[in-house]
Amino acid sequence: MQRSGQIAFLWGLAVGMPLLLVVVAGELFGWLTARHRPYEGDVLLWQLAVTALPFVVLAVPGTLVARASRSWMAAGIAGAVMACALWGYYYVNGYRYWRDHLARGTRPGGGVDFGVAFLMLASPVLVGLTMAAAHRFITVRQGSVKRG
Repeated sequence: MQRSGQIAFLWGLAVGMPLLLVVVAGELFGWLTARHRPYEGDVLLWQLAVTALPFVVLAVPGTLVARASRSWMAAGIAGAVMACALWGYYYVNGYRYWRDHLARGTRPGGGVDFGVAFLMLASPVLVGLTMAAAHRFITVRQGSVKRG
């Protein structure tokens, strides 16, 4: 892939992943549970920013490198997979809560699942670590292939 394709891919992830995981999946979740998803400005912006952060952090140095490399693409793909897994767990957990309590009209004690809340708060770090590991793995592998 050429450098311009790499730049477009990385910035496409930085813009596309938050829109897909927060807006599109959120609307699907709202439709599935027959609830309107409240788009409070600050909450929506926070979710978009938290989701975009690791992809922007990857896209900036990926844009500044002199030549295209598979390691940047692999890092983006690995981060996208991890982000989808984390957001998928978030939505499945919300669906289970809705199915077990709200759909039946019962109100359980408690409220927020703090485990999921902290997991989503840590998600930029987890996605970033996944990207760094994928980038490092491919870089080392390419180096060993070139030397061997």
